[in-house]
Amino acid sequence: NEYENGVNTAVARFERERPNIKKWNQKMKDVVKRYLAIRDVYEVLLYNEKGFLTEGSKSNLFFIVDNKVVTAPGECVLKGITRKYVIKSILNLDIEFHEQLVHVTDLLKYDAVFITGTSPGVLPVREIKSCCHADPKNPVLRKIMAGYRNELEKTLI
Repeated sequence: NEYENGVNTAVARFERERPNIKKWNQKMKDVVKRYLAIRDVYEVLLYNEKGFLTEGSKSNLFFIVDNKVVTAPGECVLKGITRKYVIKSILNLDIEFHEQLVHVTDLLKYDAVFITGTSPGVLPVREIKSCCHADPKNPVLRKIMAGYRNELEKTLI
């Protein structure tokens, strides 16, 4: 159901000191736990002091607009293996791709949003609470989901 209809998310102001290093951060865990409970969401999307979205609390974050995919630059996020294969899939599908920061005030400009991670793979976002709705059935998103699955199958063989 989540892959078909997307998940709900919320945004919270939090920035990890060294995003390229996976490190236990109790303060972040506490903020996220509170948001998950209060907002009843699957994931919390993090933005920095300047208002730029960087990543999810346990995922990477991607946006789609006009058949282009945008995600935060590698130096701003944890560059996990799933992110690597999703980007490879996007490029293999000849979909325009950009690494750039997205400001929270620009969220309404995007057609679709998805998160990635080891457990969820490529998971559509249906709503960013108190902000906007996204299209979990966006054709570019569906193409990326299938491309990622194909890439994963090639890797596992």
